[in-house]
Amino acid sequence: MRLALKVNGSPRVVAAVDGPGYLSAHLNLCERPKDNEYSKIVRLVGTQTLETETVRFEWPEFDLQVGDIAELSLLNDGAADPPSTVRKSSESPHNLFSHPELAREVLSVISDFESRLMQMLDKSKAVESA
Repeated sequence: MRLALKVNGSPRVVAAVDGPGYLSAHLNLCERPKDNEYSKIVRLVGTQTLETETVRFEWPEFDLQVGDIAELSLLNDGAADPPSTVRKSSESPHNLFSHPELAREVLSVISDFESRLMQMLDKSKAVESA
């Protein structure tokens, strides 16, 4: 997946996510007088969803002015600009497990348990009255 962003005809960034996931563009207008927040920005973000990890990519955001034209182009797979930020779920300090192998083992145990539980449910339905 690959997107190109132009602002007023000038190329700004090409973003890509390889493999399964999401790639999106955000045009955000913010007007919050109580918080003294005002902005007009466009940015591209991506999420790669791997089997045991999620990776979030962020490219630079660009300020806009009234009258600006933000143009997106959907491109074939290929080269892209490097993201300004990459965050991997495996590096999050909020993870339950810090070792991927232990996390895989827990997921396997949970999957086996779920399968056995569903078998018991099917057996119960066959033996017990509604």
